[in-house]
Amino acid sequence: MLLVAVAGGVGAVLRYGLDRAVQRGLPGRPLGILLVNVLAGFGIGLLAGLALAGAAAGADAAVVTTPLPAPLGPVLASGLLGGFSTFSTVAVDSAKLWRAKQWGWFAVNTVGMLACSAAACLGGRALGAALL
Repeated sequence: MLLVAVAGGVGAVLRYGLDRAVQRGLPGRPLGILLVNVLAGFGIGLLAGLALAGAAAGADAAVVTTPLPAPLGPVLASGLLGGFSTFSTVAVDSAKLWRAKQWGWFAVNTVGMLACSAAACLGGRALGAALL
């Protein structure tokens, strides 16, 4: 649990740093958090793909083949990537965009974020499964 908590803190710091870096280059647009959530979705999908491929290999073999030690998957997925990704910032940014009547950015920040994050997760899962 301690590793998950520490990894969550590291993920949150990384999220903040990446978002600030993107905001410096593109102020007023929610692209930093979009990038954060797409990367987190890809990472979680990659971990899931690795785990599923390892479990499938284990069904045919005596030992499950996975590149990650058993406790590392939850630490990375729940801790690091859970702390890295954010739903609350998306909700706050969406409310601000709605109030400012910035409909295009509102759509990008809500529907676009969901679609891109889900696609990245599926892509990561496929890559993870293909790696084993």
